[in-house]
Amino acid sequence: MKRRIAPLLLAAVLLASATGLADVKSAGAARHVEIRGAATMAALAHAVAERFMADHPDAVVTVAGGGAHRGIKSVIVGTADLGLAGDSVPEEYEKLARDRNVKLVRNHVYSDALVIVVHPDNPVSDLSLWRLRDIFRGAITNWKEVGGKDAPIAVISHEGTSGTYETFKQRVLGDDALVTPKAAQTNLRSFQKSMAKSHDAISYIGLQQATGWKPVSIDGVAANADTVRAGRYPIWRKLAVYHLDPPSPLAKQVLDYFLAPDKGQAVVQSLGDVPVK
Repeated sequence: MKRRIAPLLLAAVLLASATGLADVKSAGAARHVEIRGAATMAALAHAVAERFMADHPDAVVTVAGGGAHRGIKSVIVGTADLGLAGDSVPEEYEKLARDRNVKLVRNHVYSDALVIVVHPDNPVSDLSLWRLRDIFRGAITNWKEVGGKDAPIAVISHEGTSGTYETFKQRVLGDDALVTPKAAQTNLRSFQKSMAKSHDAISYIGLQQATGWKPVSIDGVAANADTVRAGRYPIWRKLAVYHLDPPSPLAKQVLDYFLAPDKGQAVVQSLGDVPVK
């Protein structure tokens, strides 16, 4: 019986991911957990949801995107049980939590690198961190200035509300620089299309999404799980699951799946990221 029920529940998860909403009662579930947030963490969240529902046929776990900020806000206002986001909480959401008199709890689930990527035909394979900073703030505008061909650099950044951008700003730009206003903006869903528009493009993306493009090392250090784990790669981030204190019993059970070595942490490792422990 369990094997017949699980596919139906997984279908509910996929539907929720596509629409951000799900009528979970139609799936015949007595219990429901809503997860929302960073698309970067979607593969892990889907795997956790599938495993959890296979073990708990009376529960439905729905996964919706919307970005890290939406994930945190949804938890604070009570429209999601678990939020997917990066290591930091924007001040406006810290204030919102205080105003609503709720306590937001962060649980680190894995570490990830932001990979600098260019077109496979681009001869540039390594950049110093300060040259990368100058490219994204608009001080270096031609590939020939960093050992490439004579062509203008097409800078592609991420939306300012994304956790990916927040990490890049913190690790690369710092507090005293902004991405050049000439940069195109993208999100995870349209990243591949944005990069394909120009052979002279440069951008940044998480390890899981970097396939198909040429990775550029930073100061001679490649982005991978080993260099992140060793603390050698400079552009990295911690990703987390957020909940209110205390979480519901069912939300706590799902969170435990994210952290379990043989469940969520095994998926983290299979995806090429660094488990939390």
